[in-house]
Amino acid sequence: MADAAGPRPGGAIDRFAARLMGLSRWRRFGAAMAFGALASLSVPPLYAAPLLWIAFPALYWLLSGAGGGRAAFFTGWAFGFGFFVPGLYWVSWALTVDLPRFFWLIPFALAGLPALLGIFTGLAGLGFHWLRRAGWGGPLALAAAWALAEWLRGHVLTGFPWNLVGYTWVGWLPVLQGVSVIGIYGLSLLTVAAATL
Repeated sequence: MADAAGPRPGGAIDRFAARLMGLSRWRRFGAAMAFGALASLSVPPLYAAPLLWIAFPALYWLLSGAGGGRAAFFTGWAFGFGFFVPGLYWVSWALTVDLPRFFWLIPFALAGLPALLGIFTGLAGLGFHWLRRAGWGGPLALAAAWALAEWLRGHVLTGFPWNLVGYTWVGWLPVLQGVSVIGIYGLSLLTVAAATL
């Protein structure tokens, strides 16, 4: 039953946010992986963009409850690992062309590559932590850290700009046309900021 003031708007969301922020370390990492996997459904070939409005607020709350920089890094890494395992399944699938010869590479492709790419999302988590400590607002801090991490992933060691958040809009041409002005990393920044607000 609602109190005298009536039902509180956002009450369920506030409780969900508090629950995510209060998770213990391993549960936080597991939740981050699950929400990362959910976010991976937003990019091609599924284009389920609304899922970003679930995954990124969850990442924001998980990072907000992480405490220190190390915990924020590993929370971001877990989100990235969850994001890249389903997003890069095709790499391990390609190795089945000559299975007797390449079977031993499948675990490295299936888990190793996402683990390495998760370092960039880990840096986004760490960047979020630092920006929050520097006084940046939460959604802007997460969006800026995420976009910078995507830019680094797209340029370091020749780059691997696979499944950038901005690619979510490939099927939505009016939104995608913004890339001509702000670039794909700018579109990622705006998408994460909008999803986190």
